[in-house]
Amino acid sequence: PVAWLSLDSSMNDISRFLLYVVAAVRTTGTDAFDDLEPLIEAGLMPEGEALITSVANHFDEIDRPIVLVLDDFHVIESELGHRAGNPHSSAPEQRQLRHIVEQLLSS
Repeated sequence: PVAWLSLDSSMNDISRFLLYVVAAVRTTGTDAFDDLEPLIEAGLMPEGEALITSVANHFDEIDRPIVLVLDDFHVIESELGHRAGNPHSSAPEQRQLRHIVEQLLSS
């Protein structure tokens, strides 16, 4: 399955970016994020590091390969977004984002 996400500059906010990633991945039919649906619909999702951790944990539950296309990634100006895959990053948020990227790559 393929999930496609067209990015825009509003997704420089890491919380907004991850919520859109979750929405895109859910279109593939995975049930890994089903328990988040009521929280997303009610606007009660955690923020910051708690959101990153939650999303990373849910990616661990995906049981089949999924391709996530991030169209127009060049519009992301957030340093955090660009450094997510940097193996030398040490901030907790960056480690969690790197974990999400690794989960996507290993699926």
